[in-house]
Amino acid sequence: RRCEASIDLAAGRRGLGGITIASSMPHLEVIRWVCEGVVMAWIDLDGAVNVRDLGDLPTEDGHKTARGSLLRADNLQELSPGDVTKLVRDIGVTTIVDLRSTNELEAEGSAPLDAVASVRHAHHPVLPELGTNTDVVADALMARDRLDRSRYPDNPVTGHYLGYLEDRPDQVVGAVRSIARSEGAALVHC
Repeated sequence: RRCEASIDLAAGRRGLGGITIASSMPHLEVIRWVCEGVVMAWIDLDGAVNVRDLGDLPTEDGHKTARGSLLRADNLQELSPGDVTKLVRDIGVTTIVDLRSTNELEAEGSAPLDAVASVRHAHHPVLPELGTNTDVVADALMARDRLDRSRYPDNPVTGHYLGYLEDRPDQVVGAVRSIARSEGAALVHC
């Protein structure tokens, strides 16, 4: 898979990958990855390294997903005040969908977005709840890796995500409902 990075500092600027990218949010610095002709907008934040807008992805019927409606992120514990402003005021995040286990949630404590009254938080853990013993969790993840590979041998990542549907269908459905009910952008994180 051939991928190139591109930075879009304002609407219509030429990025590092030599691709002109129009942005509907020219005030945001957006890092984009281009993989096999698909552009994914990465949102530059100080306290999270893996935040992206899932808008503009191609759909089966030839259309594209809506921009600024669904974001995907890693852990949000270290967001700066500027990050919170960018997500809530500039992008319009109104719903956080947290896919972490209950143990992770309790161990890491509250995050900066938890203090924002206008943001609804929905907890939908997609991994089986295994207790607090770190060794038990590590063993379960190793077993899960083997299962992911057996579930879909040509692509273990696909097998991994299919495992969420097998293990926690109620939580996957709940997460999708939380996204669908969001009044603004929904941010899904783990």
